[in-house]
Amino acid sequence: MRTLPCLVLLVFLGACGGGGGGGGDDEPPDDARRMDAAIDITELSGDFTCAGTAWPATAPDPLSVTGRVTDPVGMMNVGGAAVELRKTTDDSLIVTGTAATNGIFAFNVTTAGAAIPLYRKATLSGHLDGYTYDPYAPFDGNHSGRGIYAPTAANRATYYAAAGVTPDPTKATVLVEIFDCIDLQVYGATVEAPTAGKVIYFDDSGVPSGSATATGSPGIAMLLNVPPGPIDITVHAGSVVYRAVPITSRANAFIYTPRLP
Repeated sequence: MRTLPCLVLLVFLGACGGGGGGGGDDEPPDDARRMDAAIDITELSGDFTCAGTAWPATAPDPLSVTGRVTDPVGMMNVGGAAVELRKTTDDSLIVTGTAATNGIFAFNVTTAGAAIPLYRKATLSGHLDGYTYDPYAPFDGNHSGRGIYAPTAANRATYYAAAGVTPDPTKATVLVEIFDCIDLQVYGATVEAPTAGKVIYFDDSGVPSGSATATGSPGIAMLLNVPPGPIDITVHAGSVVYRAVPITSRANAFIYTPRLP
């Protein structure tokens, strides 16, 4: 199951798994865990065999869609958040509910047999609205588990401080995580986002860097101060240009967009 990974940042994020409000002993899609291995495309070439291949257009009915709401700084669970699934095509509501005290949410989505392009939204007082845009329309139980990041404003500011930038509450923060076809994070990828105030990359130690020019081993880029509206994001991994994912920036939001070739 493709779940929201635990971003292993030395200062910004805590350890994965149990303790400190993390995943504990629960074993539903634990978004406080991540794959520890990252792939260096300069050494292993990466698996890009799925690049450009169409995702399945059908889905079971109903489809189980699951995940966990967390604050990415410390990977603390955000229990009690209101969670919505909405269609990316027109923002219409698919289903709504409330995350459990451990941050987990689970829905059965009526699909009529078709994979539905959707995004996830979490809201809770004291936290930024969190959004997650899937890299594809979820098409089976192994491709429908993905969580949502909903940090506090103070925790968001730690990312900006590392880059020497002041967060603008009228704009969004976008976390781009770059995977290859077998779900390994990609080292050395670059991201273009013309509307972003600044693009930064996380270095090999998992810390945002103001000087890095490509992803480190976590495979993560962050777009700072992105104005509301459609976001044009282009990802390059060597000669591979990643497929586009339609996402929308919103004021004072924290958006997670995992990318696949």
